[in-house]
Amino acid sequence: MQEDHATEQAARDADAGAARDSEELVAENLRLKEELLVARDTIVGHEARLGEALGDVRRLEAELVRYRESMDELDRIERSAFGKARRVLRALRAASRRPG
Repeated sequence: MQEDHATEQAARDADAGAARDSEELVAENLRLKEELLVARDTIVGHEARLGEALGDVRRLEAELVRYRESMDELDRIERSAFGKARRVLRALRAASRRPG
């Protein structure tokens, strides 16, 4: 009889331990899911900022191309006959303004 009682107690203890383990696993699972959601939200935020930064880079690259094209056009004008005439006129104007 005592043996049956001890066996029943051991079974109850095992069941109680299994229930505690199960509750701990459920709690751990919920904690990990929450951690995962926080990490996902962080990643989404970083991806949004990355997208904005990449958009800024593309905009700045396009702006740089426009500036380079403008500089090339100004260089072509300066090297042309018009550019030479403009430099001569500017020098004459400056000379005519000098006192003396």
